[in-house]
Order: sequence, then C-alpha cells, then structure tokens
Amino acid sequence: MNNNKFPAQDLSCFTPFINLERLFIVNNPFYGSLKPLRDFTYLKEIGIANTDVDSGLEYLPENFFNFNATASDLGWTGAYFKRELYCTGKLAEQLKDYKIENDPLRNYDWQAWKRDNQKLINKAREQAKQEELIEIVEWDILARETKDYMKNSGVIFIKKPTIVDEMKCHLEFKLKVLIFCLILSFLCGLIKI
Repeated sequence: MNNNKFPAQDLSCFTPFINLERLFIVNNPFYGSLKPLRDFTYLKEIGIANTDVDSGLEYLPENFFNFNATASDLGWTGAYFKRELYCTGKLAEQLKDYKIENDPLRNYDWQAWKRDNQKLINKAREQAKQEELIEIVEWDILARETKDYMKNSGVIFIKKPTIVDEMKCHLEFKLKVLIFCLILSFLCGLIKI
C-alpha cells in the first residue's frame, strides 16, 4: 500500500485487519501512534517510513518483540522469523541505539529495546486492560439502557429464563401466597364471618 495517496489519518483504519503479518504504508500521510496495531499478534514487518507515525512502540504486540535470536545466529531466513520495522523521523530517532546491520531477520535489537523500555510497555499494557474494562462496562450500560427502553416502549422483550430466574419467580409466588394468607387471616380476625 505504499504511495497510495491515502487521506491523512491515524492507523485506526487498519484495526479490523488484526491478522496482518505485513503492513507497508510508506510515503502516505498517516500520523500518530502505533497503538491501533496492539492486537495484531501476527505482525512481523511494518513499513511506515516517510509517514508521520511518531510513537507507540510500546503498544506493538508481544509477538513482535519475541525475536528468535538463534535463527538469526544460524543464518536462517524466512518471513516466519522476521521482525522488522522500517521507519523514519521520531521513531527512527528513538530506535537509533538499537539499530542492527547485516541481519536478514531484524533491523533493530528488539530484546534490548524491550528490556530498556519495560516500564513503558507495562504502562501500555495496564492502560489497555483499563480500556478493556471500560469498554465492558460501557457495553453493560448500553445493554441495560436498551432493555429498559424496550421495556418502557412496549416492545416485547423475551428473555429465556434461567434457573435463578425460575427460583426467584417461585419464591416471589410463595411470598405472595404467604402475604395473601396473612391478609386473609387478618381480615378474618377483624370481620367475623
């Protein structure tokens, strides 16, 4: 997808494609963070040179950093082992101390970068967990609001009863019978029949 003249945007437009192994968007007006790629567990190569993507290395999936150094030492090649990021600008500046030359499988020492930036990576993971919890709560609220709306608007909402619902219904019935009996006893005591 290099040189395709995409409109200026962040990388969130790629989030539906989580099974991508290679993403090359060189010379396109993308900007922002690599954060939208955090769920791309199969990602092995990223080409973002000459874009304005300038942050978010800590959000790359764990698999991206799990480079097989043994394969590199043995001179093995192939896409399965490859972990490369082609970048310019601020990201290239952040990675300059980790640059590796003449390695067919990687162009940066990902283990060293990960080790040196573990606090940043942990913070990103914690933030991702918090965002996931917030999303769960938001969906729960939406489900409740939808149920209330349907109930109040006269829309028939049929819910398959669970064991708990059936027990609750049974207990409510017994309680109503008990209350009825108490009221009847009270009334019978006051009204002599």
